[in-house]
Amino acid sequence: MVALGLTLIYGVLNQINFAHADFVTVGAFTAFFTATRFATKVLGLPDTGAYLLSMFAALGAGALLGLAVNAAVFAPLRDRGDELRPLIATIGVSVLLENAQLALFGPIPYQFDSPFARETLRIGRIFFSGQSVLVVAVSAAAIAALYGFMRFTFLGKALRAVAQDRETAGLMGINPNLLIALTIVIASALAGMAGALLGPVLVLSPFAGASVIVKAFAIVIIGGFGNMQGTILAGILVGHPGRCHRGLHGAIPRLRADRPGGVRDAARHAGLAADRSDRRAQRGKRVNERLTARRAWLGVAVVIVAALPWLLDTSYWRGILVLCAMNVLLALSLNLVIGYTGQLNLGQSAFFGIGAYVSTILIKSYGWNFWLAAIAAVGAAGLLGLALAAFAVRLRGHYLAIASLGFAVITYQVLVNWENVTQGVRGIYGIMPPFSHPAALFYLVAGIAVLVYVLIDNLVRSPVGDTLRAIREDEVSAASLGINRALWKAFAFGVGAAIAGLAGCFYPGFVGTLVPDAFNIVESFTMMAMVIVGGMGTMIGPVVGAIVLTFLPELLRGFGELRLMIYGLALTLVVLFMPGGMVQAWIALKRRISSS
Repeated sequence: MVALGLTLIYGVLNQINFAHADFVTVGAFTAFFTATRFATKVLGLPDTGAYLLSMFAALGAGALLGLAVNAAVFAPLRDRGDELRPLIATIGVSVLLENAQLALFGPIPYQFDSPFARETLRIGRIFFSGQSVLVVAVSAAAIAALYGFMRFTFLGKALRAVAQDRETAGLMGINPNLLIALTIVIASALAGMAGALLGPVLVLSPFAGASVIVKAFAIVIIGGFGNMQGTILAGILVGHPGRCHRGLHGAIPRLRADRPGGVRDAARHAGLAADRSDRRAQRGKRVNERLTARRAWLGVAVVIVAALPWLLDTSYWRGILVLCAMNVLLALSLNLVIGYTGQLNLGQSAFFGIGAYVSTILIKSYGWNFWLAAIAAVGAAGLLGLALAAFAVRLRGHYLAIASLGFAVITYQVLVNWENVTQGVRGIYGIMPPFSHPAALFYLVAGIAVLVYVLIDNLVRSPVGDTLRAIREDEVSAASLGINRALWKAFAFGVGAAIAGLAGCFYPGFVGTLVPDAFNIVESFTMMAMVIVGGMGTMIGPVVGAIVLTFLPELLRGFGELRLMIYGLALTLVVLFMPGGMVQAWIALKRRISSS
């Protein structure tokens, strides 16, 4: 049912809802309190009647929550033509919902007893709990009802028309926005009902939905996004063990300069050679001015970085500075892939973890020097980035996002289950950093972050950067100009993975321990949030995003349990009202002030 809701939303909106897991959790808690507090103590219903009532209450809670999220997030972002920002907005909603439930219900798991779990059904030598039979029966009924609705009713046919072509359906008199809202309500209601059914099976806590959503994504991937029949079949199997703009304009002269005729001859025959030399001189002057300004700002940044450990002189804040420097490295690595190449990569946390584990294992188990281990870890992460690119370069959009997300999930499972090497969930302890003093460690990581920034900045300003932007703007047009898309995508994936692996080398020594949970898919979402909030496709934007999203939770600690709720709300609001990120919003504000 959870996977069916995901594929239903994707089929109509072409959008992934990462808050879907929290809809399941909301449904589970609604069912728990309805059954144990309201139905039994207020209405005086027996246990069986109370639990059945709680299922309908969970269904209604999921539907109302879906309606609210659609009005607040999906509807405002629907017509902006950007698939990344709704994705990040749902991550913000997920953080908000998860921490709201954590504040309301606490981290201690609840015991949700179902009267059906006490009954058993025997078929031959196989025993089934009554709860399992109920889950199968209700799921089958919900699937049959949804299939009949989509197949035979007018609204179902209208939904399928909107999924195939929203504009044409609107011309035929169908209200796409109303039907999209209906789709989200149905999918969210299914998630709420699933929460009521799975609440007695799972460990009921604010994080219960996370264990469900991973399997739901696997079902949707196997069955096919937007394919209801495929999702149903996959659920059974799994349940059983156009434009180029600046980028192309920069690429055209390189690809056509060696050919006779063209712009050069036209300019020569028109007698524009002198004007062209003047333009070159003016262009060179502007380039020199920009270069001088960049050097000046870089010098200011170096001075600020050098002063920070003295301004924040406690061990705690110096530790936050080290974490911030690592986050800057991670944001820069992902920005190269997403911001400049346009590849929606959700697997960056895997390379972060690979760098951490490879360097730590080489140091702890084989006695390697830190720097040699770091070089090996960076190489391993880069090679695995190329390996992912070999499979992912032919994918686009959400399909690439899900493929890379699957890679992150596989990597996490390897770290958990390969206990002979990684120690699994027990973790690796007693890891020493290259420098024991927090200030020295910060200077090391921050210095490397500044160096990486300078290198990437020069890269994206070179012809290579023009080529990457050409691929980002329009892959077909870029290929028609002779750009090898697969090669340059692999280049971006490899370099981005290597930088993430480099950041991972410093993490174990900074924390002192190494466990797989530090590299789950939530870390990938956090990296993407840094890039989007700061300003994707700019150099300074990811740096700003990393600084803001590292320090914001710490500055909100005075709000206690509300701090992460405020964090999630702030992330969603930035995506809604600053579509270009904080840097672009600041530039637009300066232009407005200067023009007024």
